[in-house]
Amino acid sequence: MPSPHFNVSIVSRATGGSAVASAAYRHAARMRSDIRGEVRDYSEKAGELVHSEVSLPEAAPDWAGEAFGEVAFERAVLAEAEADGREVSEGDAARLAWARVSQALWNSVEEGEERLNRKRATARLARSLTIALPRVLDGAAQVALMRGYVASAFTSRGMVADWVIHDKGDGNPHAHVMLSLRDLGAGDWGLKNRGWNRGDVLAGWRKGWQEHANLALERAGFSERVDLRSLEEQGLDLAPEGYNPHVAEHAERVGAVAREKMRCSEVRERNRAYLVAHPAHIIAVVQMRQAQFTKGDLLGALAVRLGVEVAGSGPDDGCGGGGVGRSGSSGGADGGRRSALHQPGEGGDGRAAGAGCTGACGEPFGGCGGRWRSVRDGQRAGAGGYGGIFIRGA
Repeated sequence: MPSPHFNVSIVSRATGGSAVASAAYRHAARMRSDIRGEVRDYSEKAGELVHSEVSLPEAAPDWAGEAFGEVAFERAVLAEAEADGREVSEGDAARLAWARVSQALWNSVEEGEERLNRKRATARLARSLTIALPRVLDGAAQVALMRGYVASAFTSRGMVADWVIHDKGDGNPHAHVMLSLRDLGAGDWGLKNRGWNRGDVLAGWRKGWQEHANLALERAGFSERVDLRSLEEQGLDLAPEGYNPHVAEHAERVGAVAREKMRCSEVRERNRAYLVAHPAHIIAVVQMRQAQFTKGDLLGALAVRLGVEVAGSGPDDGCGGGGVGRSGSSGGADGGRRSALHQPGEGGDGRAAGAGCTGACGEPFGGCGGRWRSVRDGQRAGAGGYGGIFIRGA
């Protein structure tokens, strides 16, 4: 199943963020922030960058097209070809040219905040998205998918989108998108568009990505589908544990109560109790962070969440099968019986308990192969479906 990772955050000066520095990382390039006078160089990561592009709204004003559009790109390509008499390939010239355009874009954004924002020291500079791409699609299909999605979700609303695709060759191709927060005025950056901050807009972006990705998968003849449902929507009683550490640190420093930090401590305890009762559901948690994972990743995530030592057991590198859920398939010979927490085969809130060492795709902790697939369409392992997992100290 493709990874459902879809993360949205803000690049803000309040947390030390720099739009130019963020763009330098994404473009695997060397960029200079005119406002800060700082240079960031990530050019050693150029091998991970497989595509880059800056997309403008169709109705972008002339000044924006000249500065950040195709005109600017063609001008930058010529500049790269002539720079220092170097010989560069067509692909490298395009990569370096888009990096130049990106540097100009985000320096313009940062300079605009200096002029237009009374709270310039804590200005929000850009919205950042990180999206896992279906790895079964080839590079050209991934680029086409992203181009269509960016046009539908962002530039059609008036945003400037600076987007790249990274692929280390580790089975985790992903896209980074940086979005402008201000409207494009007739001759300059306009007002901050607060409408882009609404929760329903973000929900629409997530839904739109799911639809675009699944249509691309269907057209390419693949049966896999992206599922961006939240843990709650999947029927898992796990709550978010995150909080802003900068806000909490400031509150504690001035003697105030860090309420969000306290709330998250309480949430962690409830989540811990839930995972003790339903350890197989850690799969959904891990799957939301990474496209593929090993048994060790799952055990490590359990150890962190539960605050205890977790060890694998059973034949063939700890794969012991999963017992039988109430409507699940049979697991390994004694995997379910060896569970340290539950009676064998109890828990039937999903169709697939562990599948022993049969290697059944989609059945948690099933099979002895190196990689583990997660359950799709909300089919989760029952409590007895994590056979061969021993939790010490729970």
